[in-house]
Amino acid sequence: MATRGTKRSTHRRYGRQAGKKVARAMHEMKRGQLRSGRSGKKVTSREQAIAIGLSEARASGAQVPDRPSGERPRHRSGNGIVVALFVSVACFGSSAHASTEIAADLDFSGVFDEPVSSGYGGALRAGYGLNLLLLKLTPEFGASFHRFTGEPGVSLVRAFVGGRLALGSGLEPGVYSHLGIGHLSGNSALNRTTPAFDAGLFLDLTILPLINLGVHGSYNALLHGEQPNAFDFYLIGAHAALVL
Repeated sequence: MATRGTKRSTHRRYGRQAGKKVARAMHEMKRGQLRSGRSGKKVTSREQAIAIGLSEARASGAQVPDRPSGERPRHRSGNGIVVALFVSVACFGSSAHASTEIAADLDFSGVFDEPVSSGYGGALRAGYGLNLLLLKLTPEFGASFHRFTGEPGVSLVRAFVGGRLALGSGLEPGVYSHLGIGHLSGNSALNRTTPAFDAGLFLDLTILPLINLGVHGSYNALLHGEQPNAFDFYLIGAHAALVL
């Protein structure tokens, strides 16, 4: 029982400055800019980035518990996760590293039970990514255009705000959702200007420090307004983002 109490007490002794150092190290690792002080090799391990951040924090006099004397280094992924979660909380809001992101989407679309069929289109997005070690939250806004084939074909223009939530670094699975206004035109039976929303999944890959590539899929709907039914469709596509 005493050992458990000691561990909990140790986890509480990480100061806010330590959170800042670890957040900075994780941010640099994700952008490919963090290197080991001994070998000069690029750091790709989350645990190694955390260790570098804590080492820098300890050297600067920040509140970081010392390793008990006589303890030999060993692999402890559970403790690494606990430390990562702690410093995420410690640096949330005031010291989380952020980046501006400008992205473009290219989509294939399919329609559910409508007189029009498949289509194509794209979107432009701009957001502000907050890196919280294990998670990345990106509030964003943007606009999209999609053209659906049929007799006659229809066009959809949307403006939206929303966000994306990703897990991990390098290869990042995540979810996203947006709310906005959409204008559908070209077919009197479908024409409307009503609220619109979407929700979907994505997978991002960081191939260069400033460039992310990814794929996505989503369910989308334009509310019925004066029409009897909502206009709903799905999107499958790819995207690229410039991270500044």
